[in-house]
Amino acid sequence: MCRLFGLSAAPHRVRATFWLLDAPDSLAQQSRQEPDGTGLGVFGVDGTPVVDKQAACQDPQFGCEAKERESATFVAHVRYASTAS
Repeated sequence: MCRLFGLSAAPHRVRATFWLLDAPDSLAQQSRQEPDGTGLGVFGVDGTPVVDKQAACQDPQFGCEAKERESATFVAHVRYASTAS
């Protein structure tokens, strides 16, 4: 199962700290329940795509990066691996 998060604030660059860390159902909180992967995609100031993959709840850098990351567009997911039956 996956959960997706998208945010577009174009043309303004914003931080998504609330949704990534502070919301009751934040990406960090969801990664505790769905621990098999987290991906966060943004665009740099020059328009270059930046993708980070990690388990948010297991990566101490995630909190720091989530507070500092700015973009006009955010796309994130959390994943819980399913097994074939």
